Amino acid sequence: MTALPTLGPGEGLVFCSDGAAAIRTANGERLGAQRLDEILHAAWNDVTLLTVHDAASGIMSELSGHLDDDLTIVAVRRGGSPDA
Repeated sequence: MTALPTLGPGEGLVFCSDGAAAIRTANGERLGAQRLDEILHAAWNDVTLLTVHDAASGIMSELSGHLDDDLTIVAVRRGGSPDA
């Protein structure tokens, strides 16, 4: 059986609803996964709450018009020592 990847200390994950990538930008195109990934990388922070806040701010700054779908962002980070 293959071992599943694990998060090391300080590593984390960010989950976004599909509404984030579907946002329409000023040029009328969808935000898309690549731009969303860039925003999330820029937002990554040692404080998980700030990661969510900065990611939401970055995503919403791309929005042109109104939000057509929900925008849900969940970030989790593993703390502790390598043995945790």
